Amino acid sequence: MTSTWPSLWPISNATYVSVEQLIDDLPKTSVLYTLPAFDSIFRDLPADLITRDVYHHQVNNVIKINEEDMLEYSSSDSGSEYMEIPHCHFVGMLPFAFDSPWSANISSASIELAQAMALGIQHLNTGDSSLVSSLGDLRESSCSDMIFTMEYADPGNDPGEAIDKVLEIIGRRDGHKKPCSFLASTRSELTMPAALLSGNKGFMELSSSSTSTLLDSVSQYPYFARTVPNDRDNIKPIMDYFGKEIELEYLALIHMNEPYGNSVGEALLRERENIIQEREKSSNAPVIRRFSIDSTGTAMDATLRALENSQFTFIIAAMPTMHFYHKLMETAYDMGLVGNIGGAGYYQWYFTDSFWAPASSMKLSPKLAIAYNGTGMFTPSAGRLENETSYNGFVQELGKLDKSSEDMNYISALIPQNRNHLEQSPENLYQGEKTNNDEFFGIQYDAEDADYFDAAYMYDATIALGMSACRAIGHNKAFNAADQFSNLTEGLRFRGATGEVTFNNKGTRTYESTFYELVNYVTEDVVDENTGKNFVGLKIHTTNIYRNGSWIDVDQSFIYSNGETKKPNALRERRESDSSGLAKKMKITALILSVLSIISAISFGIWTWCHRFTRVIQASQPFFLYLVVFGVIMVGGSIIPFCMDDTQFSFDAMNKACSAVLWLLFPGFSIIFSALFTKTYRINLM
Repeated sequence: MTSTWPSLWPISNATYVSVEQLIDDLPKTSVLYTLPAFDSIFRDLPADLITRDVYHHQVNNVIKINEEDMLEYSSSDSGSEYMEIPHCHFVGMLPFAFDSPWSANISSASIELAQAMALGIQHLNTGDSSLVSSLGDLRESSCSDMIFTMEYADPGNDPGEAIDKVLEIIGRRDGHKKPCSFLASTRSELTMPAALLSGNKGFMELSSSSTSTLLDSVSQYPYFARTVPNDRDNIKPIMDYFGKEIELEYLALIHMNEPYGNSVGEALLRERENIIQEREKSSNAPVIRRFSIDSTGTAMDATLRALENSQFTFIIAAMPTMHFYHKLMETAYDMGLVGNIGGAGYYQWYFTDSFWAPASSMKLSPKLAIAYNGTGMFTPSAGRLENETSYNGFVQELGKLDKSSEDMNYISALIPQNRNHLEQSPENLYQGEKTNNDEFFGIQYDAEDADYFDAAYMYDATIALGMSACRAIGHNKAFNAADQFSNLTEGLRFRGATGEVTFNNKGTRTYESTFYELVNYVTEDVVDENTGKNFVGLKIHTTNIYRNGSWIDVDQSFIYSNGETKKPNALRERRESDSSGLAKKMKITALILSVLSIISAISFGIWTWCHRFTRVIQASQPFFLYLVVFGVIMVGGSIIPFCMDDTQFSFDAMNKACSAVLWLLFPGFSIIFSALFTKTYRINLM
């Protein structure tokens, strides 16, 4: 039984001997012309024409298409009447309704990610080498017959919800939408359980944004890869900037107790230790003090109070979402820890790559407008100002796609719409405290500074996933996730929208192949052309670029929170009300008492040994006296590591000190009282 093509196929009398000819004859009425075409064809295919060898963990479909009538709806003994086309269906796990203060509905950033993924699949289908030059050669060789399709899925804001979504997708039994591989652009907290499940179920997942170092564990996440470096590598340019570029001596780190924040915190402190180990005495390793906020963000005021007491004025914050960045900066404003509020001295804030601002104006509270003035953000970029990547060409292609109503309608139809939190009203989203005035605070990009970095990384992730599938496909037109992953880690390299993309043996992109930027946020007065009203605009511009292991200055200097280009002091002068002087005196007193107790215990131990044969000492039982002396030495010694400060000692030293307190104090206390109780018990028996 045969069937005619959908209406977009005016080619029913043609004979096709290759996928290349099939694609060439498609009506090119839009940028993404292959995607809706193959969707409409595969949608009506009978299940017996879509095969997959589950026993050998095959992840791609093999679809039978008749060379003359294009679709074969019945089994045939004649192998020459149809061709077998390998088909790979990508599932994009995109945060369409993630916790965003910028949009009440679907986030604009996720729309850009969806566009980038669709553009990448279109280029994989057609072998378009305008952005990735090696794609054309690959399409003409091992990938000449492969067809790619896609869909979008929203993993939600909860790890359990992400797991449920993955289970639903991999549980499909029939049809062309059985997953081949997963693409993701979610925070690490959501990626980790999803990648754990998909990997152990035999599917590869490639992320364009998850940076947690924990994802490097091949045993837990066997087929996980990413086109961004991990947090450990992303920290290296940041430490180079603080240590070499501005020669910072003191740095405070604020993060939340969740996977992303913990990963950044551990990486920052480890990198400092690496710098110290490489140089006997280096000025390139600032003293770092770490401040952690609970995972719900309810104790921000207590954490910021500890920051204030530390005297540190340079702070780098790593929050999981913009909601918590807003909450953090507004609380800091209330406490006078941004800019020069209340005469407390200037505080200089920096943010990691989880900070995100849109390419259009937005409403912010007056507090946040002041709090974000003079701040900076470190982010992996695409080398757009160096002209060493295909980024500018990618932006042009994305612009064409955005202007195509047919393509945008196709993408919009694929976006999940049945989520309750997509219907939230703007007032339910956190945008800072509400104000009763008509002031408008906005974010404005310079035209040349508007970025699509996240979208560019998603495009490269799509290309990398497709190229690994093409390299993995065998003579039987089938492959599994293990083949795909090994082909990605063993020599896959291409020049994409974000530069030269290379992976290490764990599937993580190397930081040497990544560009980074330091972005500066500065307020300025702006007049709205439509209403004529004045508002405070937050201007965004790039001040430094990191490439080939060093930072390069751009034309515009970094403007600090004090409005100057000269670096402020890294330590704030203590206020008269500070209790640090008293704390220092107490620490000295404690150390003196510790030394005295240890010396006294040793002295009494020596005296006991010297008089061990006297009647009084024999009656007191020297063995128990020695135990008491040893226990007192341990308890007294526990005071020394307890007085150590992370502003004076390294991360490893502080870890050892914390362990030493436990192993000295509690065993020592137990030894003292066990000796006393045992002796008392023996006396009672007598």
